[in-house]
Amino acid sequence: MDNLSGEFYNKIKINHSNLTDSDVKFAAMIVMKMSNKEIGISKNMSTETVKTTKYRLKKKLKLSSSEDLGDYLNGFL
Repeated sequence: MDNLSGEFYNKIKINHSNLTDSDVKFAAMIVMKMSNKEIGISKNMSTETVKTTKYRLKKKLKLSSSEDLGDYLNGFL
């Protein structure tokens, strides 16, 4: 995750102050194009839990079901 600049973290926290540090780290994994399986291994979660966490993150970001989470998060780079 060191490849992502602090700028990503700052921008996303400014625009979405409701996100926890864990949410932001999870978002960074999505931006790094990690698969659900890779995120699951990294966070010691099942792939189903990763999918649920992505869904909840999308709700926290107030994205519609048609909006792509990865595309939205890439906007903070």
